[in-house]
Amino acid sequence: MSAIMSEGRTPRSAGVSDVRPRLKLVGGTPAMRRGLHDIVVDDGACQDHENSGTRRIVIVIHEAGESVLPAPHREDEHEIIVAAVSGDDAFWAALARGYDGVVDLRGSESSTALGVRAALVGQFVVSAAMANQMMRGSATVENVPSAHELAWLARLSTGWSVLELAETELLSERVMYRRLAAVYRRLGVASRTEAIATVARAGLLDPRHVSPRP
Repeated sequence: MSAIMSEGRTPRSAGVSDVRPRLKLVGGTPAMRRGLHDIVVDDGACQDHENSGTRRIVIVIHEAGESVLPAPHREDEHEIIVAAVSGDDAFWAALARGYDGVVDLRGSESSTALGVRAALVGQFVVSAAMANQMMRGSATVENVPSAHELAWLARLSTGWSVLELAETELLSERVMYRRLAAVYRRLGVASRTEAIATVARAGLLDPRHVSPRP
């Protein structure tokens, strides 16, 4: 799969030894974990045994159709968290949910290994098709949510529940669900994950600026 390198998050490896990071795989089926393990370790990007003093890369596997979970808590500042997903919407949702990198499970072995290597240096890889879509401007939002509504989506992208969101807005959970559903309809999507992916793809979502959960 053709790919380009795009600037991603600040590398967490600054000042850390160049020793290959330890690999940890989370989620997915045993076959999926074994397949990713073999690709990444055989490529030389990671090692599969414990070695004290080295950083760690965690790949969180999401099966096709599964909602993208927020990036898990890092054990230390140098840990790299990568999402393995299927599809363009899931790709953008993963970036919006705080992952350092994303690999598309539909891609080739070489593109998967490249995605992991990119995350190690603070970059991410997108397919040529996705890059062309971005350059054509098709990743725009016609009915842009208000700043307040974008703040809702940003909070949801970092793991807030609808109930927590409702409490901060002094609303009932039912009313909060209705207001979010109205935002989804204006965006032309049917779910929270699609809404987050849509605004993230358009560059309207920055979860780093979200206040702590209540």
